[in-house]
Amino acid sequence: MRRADQFVELYNRVADHLAKITGEDLTTSFSQLVNKAAKANSIVRREAARLKKYGELRNVIVHDTSYPREIIAEPTEETISRLTKVLQELSSPKQLNTFCKPIKIFNKDDKLSIALKYMRQNDFSQIIVYDEQRTSLLTVEGVSKWLETQVEQDIISVADATVGDALECDISNSFKLLSRGETIDKAQTIFATAIKRGNPRLFAIIITQNGKINEIPIG
Repeated sequence: MRRADQFVELYNRVADHLAKITGEDLTTSFSQLVNKAAKANSIVRREAARLKKYGELRNVIVHDTSYPREIIAEPTEETISRLTKVLQELSSPKQLNTFCKPIKIFNKDDKLSIALKYMRQNDFSQIIVYDEQRTSLLTVEGVSKWLETQVEQDIISVADATVGDALECDISNSFKLLSRGETIDKAQTIFATAIKRGNPRLFAIIITQNGKINEIPIG
């Protein structure tokens, strides 16, 4: 198969995926499909400029009206390889399963001093809290707010404080729950679009079996 024909076949399969992502049909221009898909898919967002150039190349190849058809533009091997990689990523996106591993989980009754020591030793700015079948995230920002309230009341006693004490002062919407079967692309998109969705303080994505807040975190 000529590289031009191979390129057009790959291009058409990528276009099919873009149409599925956007809910559009193939009467929508390729560049519009790319623009719309880029809003929801980090793979497309990363490759958007290149995909649009591929769209221009495809038009040059298929719009030749001579017969027998003369190929006036031949894609390089690198182009074929790159487009193949994009198609593979769109066809078989990597899942969050790869991030599932044993993690340290605290509960509200744990000593805050122990949690802070763990955060310092591991250079973590957040820890996962699971208590009463509910997942939470304790952040350094939440600890700082708790300390501030203690200073105002002049009753600092970190030694007696619990994780739950500091958790009451933490910010809301600091994390997002996703199931282990969700894609890495979706996680990246959630981070990338957090500010647009009115959530500028998204610190982490916590993985559970089905993305439910009452499930034990697994990543």
